Amino acid sequence: MELGAELIQMVVSADQNNAQHLDFIKTCGEKGNSVIAALAIYEEMEKSEPNRYLALKTEYAILLSLTQAMREELIRMEEEN
Repeated sequence: MELGAELIQMVVSADQNNAQHLDFIKTCGEKGNSVIAALAIYEEMEKSEPNRYLALKTEYAILLSLTQAMREELIRMEEEN
């Protein structure tokens, strides 16, 4: 599966990927996966065959979902303390 297709799949399975990214942050990279690292690879690949609309739409959806999950986690952590 090519990386572009992987990122579209990432959008479809956002909850799982968000959880993996939060695990990545909480464990200082020992567990989970960085969504940001995957986006950086995607951006490098887009340089050779740019589809700016698809890239922007894909990254927007991923980042929107991720930031919402991060916000919810921050609220949960603040309430814990």
